[in-house]
Amino acid sequence: MVNIENTNHEKTLVATESFEQELPEKRRFYYFLYLFAFLILIYAIQDFQTSRNVTGTIGSRGGVHATLLTILVLLSLYYLYSILLFGLSISPVQITLWGIFLWIAIVNLIQGGDEWIMAIHLGLSCLWILSHHFFSSYLRHWKEALPQVLVIVTLLFFFYTFSALYATQSLHSYLMRRGKDEIAVVNLVYSVIVFFPWVALMKNRWVRMLGTGLILLVVAVSMKRGAIVVVPLMWSAYLFVEAIVNKQGLIRPFAGALFFILIFGSGMIVADLSSDGFLSKRFSSKELASGSGRTEAWIAGFEEISKRPFVDLVFGYGSGGSLKFFGTGAHNEWLEFIFNFGVFGGVLYALFLLSIFLQGLKLIINSSPYAPTYMMAFVYVSVVGVFSGVYFVHHTFYIFALLGTIEGLQLGDSKALDI
Repeated sequence: MVNIENTNHEKTLVATESFEQELPEKRRFYYFLYLFAFLILIYAIQDFQTSRNVTGTIGSRGGVHATLLTILVLLSLYYLYSILLFGLSISPVQITLWGIFLWIAIVNLIQGGDEWIMAIHLGLSCLWILSHHFFSSYLRHWKEALPQVLVIVTLLFFFYTFSALYATQSLHSYLMRRGKDEIAVVNLVYSVIVFFPWVALMKNRWVRMLGTGLILLVVAVSMKRGAIVVVPLMWSAYLFVEAIVNKQGLIRPFAGALFFILIFGSGMIVADLSSDGFLSKRFSSKELASGSGRTEAWIAGFEEISKRPFVDLVFGYGSGGSLKFFGTGAHNEWLEFIFNFGVFGGVLYALFLLSIFLQGLKLIINSSPYAPTYMMAFVYVSVVGVFSGVYFVHHTFYIFALLGTIEGLQLGDSKALDI
């Protein structure tokens, strides 16, 4: 006859011992998370102090680059350690990221691109791989760390919101000193919008409302047309995907999106009135047709590509090619990739977007609660990439962190269900 009481007591002792053995390891990984967060905050502060997007002039960026290099080293150590501890696990999104990283290296090796810009392209490509892996791996095995991650993200969100609002005044002062009494157009708004999916991930309704309100405020004062376009699209995607996942029908999300656009539009009208019509002028037919010179540049860029010999058509000119031709970025990620890294580079960028979309579609099919937030991130990347840079921009880190977080949470849930 089995003694149930003794058996239960033995199970309790085993569970307690297992927990006590696991606790120091969890503490070590929490320390790693806090160290990583500290470095990200240091980077954010240094970037704020030296960015042209904040003051109109660029400061010494040595500290920014040194901090980014330190972050890369730290994430590389985690990458190697996690492979030794858990084995190698690579998702379709990570495969496309690796493909882009390797292709950039190959193209620059063959075509001899600008060395400094090549280092930036390879560094950021590596950062996307490592940050996506970190959040995916970390939250897959320590899902209970999500509240700490959200606290860290919230602090950074408030920091970037303050930075963007400060930039509206500092850039206006910069223009005044140069004899231009103009409203400043604040590019830093995108550093705030990337947190929109994170805000939607928050469980507390009041936090979500506060976060959304701050994002709308920053968009209103930024005078950025792209920001005004992408934010309603992101929220509409969230509402429609949420309705599909919860099998609620499409009337409710349609009404919600319409109400959001109404509130959002009212805010833009107030912003236009307070800027003496500056915002509405940016949406005039003439401005939209030229896209602040983008349309002419895009036409010239694609014409140049069409005249290339076969090798240059396939491989591109390497990092810095678009900068030499346009004098700045291409302001279109498709053109940026094709111009610098050839037709095959454009294919890899398309596969990257497709991998995110298919992962989001998989989440929708599985009725995952994370699907709406994931598709918000997809809308951001795919839409912003049409009229601006997104892949080689520092604040895209928070998008890759989110994609990795949701992948890790979803895989963690699947693992729990298997058990």
